[in-house]
Amino acid sequence: MTPTSPPHVDHPNPANFNAYELDDSYRGERYLSGYSADAPGPPVGTNNVVLAFGPSLDPASAETVYVASNQANTEVEHRKLITILYDMQLVTMPALGPDEDIIDVPTDKLPPSPPAMKSVTVKVDGTPLAFDYWQDDHGAWIAHARHERTALTLSGSRAVAVESLSLRKVKNVSDYQLPASK
Repeated sequence: MTPTSPPHVDHPNPANFNAYELDDSYRGERYLSGYSADAPGPPVGTNNVVLAFGPSLDPASAETVYVASNQANTEVEHRKLITILYDMQLVTMPALGPDEDIIDVPTDKLPPSPPAMKSVTVKVDGTPLAFDYWQDDHGAWIAHARHERTALTLSGSRAVAVESLSLRKVKNVSDYQLPASK
């Protein structure tokens, strides 16, 4: 199949936080993985932006790194972190029924974040920043920190050393497009 052009997207426009990307040391594909927004919807109300760095035709590739940015100290920040840790089986939700998902759980009923396994350092806008770090039995990892008014959640696999990453503020989120369909 021939790839098609990326679908049109009303680009997110974070007003209460900054979106972050891998800096120029990363030379691979960059694309918009997703975003969410409160009413009235994007671009107004954007509360989460996820950018992906890796092969767009294989987003599950071991080389893909996801950078999620959202406003710090919010329910969105807590839900994002706990959902990823749940998907990695590092947090449990014993009250979930067979047809329920963690997305259905009210934020105030989500468990607290477990203690980080260790702290790792990643450069953000040229300055070292300590991130809490968790890794599952399969080598998938997540790193989380706050920088200024932004909560940053990085995720990837053992194929990419989190300490090798360097982030910077995104100048223009609309430069990022959804990947073309297969």
